[in-house]
Amino acid sequence: MRGDDCYSLFLPAGRHRVEIVAGDSFSYGINVTSFWSTNAIALFGALAVIALACMYIVVLVQRRTVRVTEGAN
Repeated sequence: MRGDDCYSLFLPAGRHRVEIVAGDSFSYGINVTSFWSTNAIALFGALAVIALACMYIVVLVQRRTVRVTEGAN
């Protein structure tokens, strides 16, 4: 039976031999790929935000430098 986040196995009283396969190589590969792609997306997003912040600061500094230079003339 499927539970909230796992499977449950109910057996009648007595002695039983049960073999459970929790996952195969395909599902393991999917999990590893998901892990690395999620990390790559998060890293790319963080780098993009940092780059935008740096560009914003550069534009602000350039505007102030141009205004100060124009005011001196």
